Amino acid sequence: MRLLLPMLLLALGGCAFVDASHPLDPDAPRSKQAKATLTGRLALPEGADAAALRDATVQLTEEGAAEAAHTTSPELTGDFRVTGITPGTYLVDIAVPGFAPASRSITLTLAQTADLGDIALTALDTHGTVAGAVELVGRGPVGGAVVEATTGPITTTAADGTFALDLPAGGHRLRVRFPGYVTAEVEVEVTQGQTTTLDPIALRARPGGVEGTVRMGPFDSAERRLTATVDVSGPSVHQVAPDAAGDFAVSGLAPGTYTVRVSAPGYAPRTRSVAVQPGETAAAGTYDMTHLSDTPDAVTLAGRVTVAGAPRSGATVDVRFVGLPGALATLTTDADGAFSTPAAPDERYTLAVMGAGVVEVERGPFGYDLNSGDFVDTEGMGTDLAVEQSCAAVICPAGTRCDPGPMRCVAGFAADRDCPDARFCDDPGACADGCRDTAGCPDDHTCIDHACVPD
Repeated sequence: MRLLLPMLLLALGGCAFVDASHPLDPDAPRSKQAKATLTGRLALPEGADAAALRDATVQLTEEGAAEAAHTTSPELTGDFRVTGITPGTYLVDIAVPGFAPASRSITLTLAQTADLGDIALTALDTHGTVAGAVELVGRGPVGGAVVEATTGPITTTAADGTFALDLPAGGHRLRVRFPGYVTAEVEVEVTQGQTTTLDPIALRARPGGVEGTVRMGPFDSAERRLTATVDVSGPSVHQVAPDAAGDFAVSGLAPGTYTVRVSAPGYAPRTRSVAVQPGETAAAGTYDMTHLSDTPDAVTLAGRVTVAGAPRSGATVDVRFVGLPGALATLTTDADGAFSTPAAPDERYTLAVMGAGVVEVERGPFGYDLNSGDFVDTEGMGTDLAVEQSCAAVICPAGTRCDPGPMRCVAGFAADRDCPDARFCDDPGACADGCRDTAGCPDDHTCIDHACVPD
């Protein structure tokens, strides 16, 4: 008892962690997985000579493979045992001279010991043979395709696509399948002692697809992603747009190689080649788009800011996208009032000028003119911007205000705050009687047009 307790604790502790190479880990490489064992017994008809089992064979072929993985012979009792089987789905083919071949399908798991039980053998004189070939549309003959009769017998095609299946005389339905392809069904009439040869069975590929993601560089936004176009061309042609997250997907594609091209206004297109396999969705990856302003195809957007004909330095110029958030660039005018930035020839921009004692304005939109090589507005006017001075930077003495025309202080008041209580600043810059706002009115009154009106 003292020895059993430590051993039990050790066994329980050993279950806490199984690394990826442990034989009992289903994620371990197949070569390292714990092997399975398969047993069974071949049952001859009553009165049959057991000597027929001397030349019998039992073969295990993994589904999708063209060659057998294991071959053994039964005892004269009919019992057989196959060890060292890698977990998977197998077709068990039994061949006994003078008897119809038998077959079974079984899925074996890690370290499993499975028993097929009694497999009844039938004398050949009640059977016929169905022979044929399986091919994949566009690819030709295929090995490893599964051919199964709905009555039970099953086999796989050889490397050249051919198969032969012994069946009891009468009508049968065959199902033919291969990974990634649509299962086909064939009706066949089997004649005792004869071979029925079928026309080639062509399997059509299941449609596949392609998916990917679009990113718009430093100007990336949901609105930007929606302007992109994805063209998929190959055995068929498709066009889609990514969603606001930048994701796109195209389904229903015939297998083959496709060119996936992503384009958007203001951006250099990007192209990739993607192979679509039967029944699978290929990953085209992420398309990181480059704005044309960062490429050799960029054009120059340039202009000058002037006030009363004189250049204005230090002004801020925002080059803003039309219909999209953000700005291409924020610039500062130089001593000559000039500004410039690389831009995309197929985008439109507005120009917002502010600061440096000027009245803030936004002009445009401006688009690139191929003939002149300049950006112009809808009336053909360029990007030289004449703006007005602003009083924002002018400080006037008490009792005076800034006149934006001559940009000088003149007699008068600039705002309500410069007037005494219960008075407001009228348009000429003089203080007039009346309320400024409701706060200057008695309770239950509202200031309307500088007069306190009862509620």
